[in-house]
Amino acid sequence: MPGTVRVELVGPLRAEAGGREHIDIEVGGRERVTSLLKRLPERVRARVLDEGGRPRSGILVVVNGVEVSSLKSLDEVWVKDGDTVALIQAIHGGDP
Repeated sequence: MPGTVRVELVGPLRAEAGGREHIDIEVGGRERVTSLLKRLPERVRARVLDEGGRPRSGILVVVNGVEVSSLKSLDEVWVKDGDTVALIQAIHGGDP
């Protein structure tokens, strides 16, 4: 059944989406989170995914409140209508 997944952009990623806090992406039933991320607007996608289509180091992917970006089997994580995916760019820092 078709529906929408809300992708929330946290921190600096919002600037890549023109300041928007979220992007709604239409899905036709269940969809792999990796496929969903590949459909992000290009500027956001370039910050979130590496050349192989995997989340870049420092990007946390949270699906319905569960952090999933570190899973080896991220291709097995599915989203559907009404789900929320939060993308969080970790900010690194510290003393030089």
